[in-house]
This record gives sequence, structure tokens and C-alpha cells, in this order.
Amino acid sequence: MASEFQGEAAEGQGYPKSSFASSVTFLGSKFFSVLAPRLLRSQPALLLPQGPKGNRGDSVDQCALVQSIKDKCPCCYGPLECPVFPTELAFALDTSDGVTQDVFSRMRDVVLKIVGDLTIAESNCPRGARVAVVTYNNEVTTEIRFADSRKKPALLDRIKNLPYSLTSKQQSLETAMSFVARNTFKRVRNGFLMRKVAIFFSNRPTRSLPQLREAVLKLSDAGITPLFLTSQEDRQLINALQVWVLRRIGPASSWVQEGSQHTHALGRLVPLSSR
Repeated sequence: MASEFQGEAAEGQGYPKSSFASSVTFLGSKFFSVLAPRLLRSQPALLLPQGPKGNRGDSVDQCALVQSIKDKCPCCYGPLECPVFPTELAFALDTSDGVTQDVFSRMRDVVLKIVGDLTIAESNCPRGARVAVVTYNNEVTTEIRFADSRKKPALLDRIKNLPYSLTSKQQSLETAMSFVARNTFKRVRNGFLMRKVAIFFSNRPTRSLPQLREAVLKLSDAGITPLFLTSQEDRQLINALQVWVLRRIGPASSWVQEGSQHTHALGRLVPLSSR
């Protein structure tokens, strides 16, 4: 074995075209073309010690950063629009047992009023709002997706033609909240200034269930700001929203028509129940 190796080594020295010489040449070329440059590039980092930590720079104020983006964005030119920030806006209408045709029409009219005052996004430019609409009882039905209507007249027509159906199915607000967080906002526009808002209509108080708190957490984890428009005070919902308040300072709101400090503000906006 030793003699064979010595003979092969001698053959490698004497005959460049042998397999031994070819292997040495190949490995050498690989070393100098691939490995050596990597080692040379990494050598300063290996040899030089880490320098002293520099002073912390000045933080950029968020409002100043937003203004700087607006100044450089051609989509931000022109008169002020509503919404100021690009927004993904979802509505969830209650169609459970006890919701009459008149109540459903009032909820639909509120949606029409809000959407009518918005600038609807008709392109991928980060401006305006996109709208989605779902109806719910103990199940959720998607009526309009974010990508469905990019023309405002067509969107308003679809909202006007939302069907009303009489049902005996019970309300499950937590099911609607989880569906909106998991499915409705699954495909949204991205961006630093993008806002995600969900407005839930509720015709009756919710029940105290663990699923209600879990649904609130799902909205929070998805970065969705919820607004709840209820026909009467809903203490269980208010308690569930305390979880949100503890995690994020105050973006969640629960407004009721009667019996609270928001009576006048909401009473003009959402007359869900007769006075």
C-alpha cells in the first residue's frame, strides 16, 4: 500500500496529466478562487477587536416621519381625503333572531352613510379605503370582499342590495369577530401607514363566554381596531374588551345607544332601537 502511494505521488509529480495532478490542480484552483477570498474578507473581522459603542442617535417623531412620507409621495397630493391614512374597513351586520327588516335597513343605511363619505381605493396606490361586508348570526356569510369592488358607485349599489333574511339562528358575536380576524383580513394591502378597522353591529347583549375574550385577542393579534355599535348596554362585551385595553392602550371602543355617556353621539348615528 505504501509503495502504491509513493508511486502515485511520484506519478503526480512527474506526470501533470495524471488523476493525482488533476485533483491537486482542481483543489488549488477552488481554494484560491472561492475559499481564499472568503477568508481574506473575514480576516479583518476576526483580527480587529470591537470598537466602543457609539452614542444613540435622535429618534424620529412618528408625526414628522408621516409628514415626510406625505411630502415625498405623489399619491398624497391634492385636497384632504377621508380616510387620511389608507384603511381596510370591514363591517359585520347582525342578522340573528330578533333582527327585523327595519333594524337591518337601519344598519345598512349606516354603512351606506359611512362608505358614502369615504374615498374608495381604485388602484394599488396606498390611499383611500377598501371595504368588506359580512353578515352573521351563529354563522358568517361574506357579502363583499376587499378586492370585489374598486368603483364607488358599484360598491354602494352592492351595499344597497344586501339581502335581508328572517332566521331563527341565535347571535354569536364571537364567531363573527374570529371570522373577521382570521378570514376577512387575510388578504390586505401592506404598508407602514395602513389601518385595519372592523365595525360590528350587535342587536342584543352577548353572553359571557371564554370564546368572546379569545375573539378579542384574535383581533388584537391581527392589528385590527374594532368598533362595536350595540342597541343596548352590553356589560359582557365591555368586560371582554378590558383584555384589549390591557394589551393596547384604548384603541377598542364599545358604544351603546342609550344609558351611557355616548348616547347623543351614537344616537344620531345608529338608531338601532326605537326611542
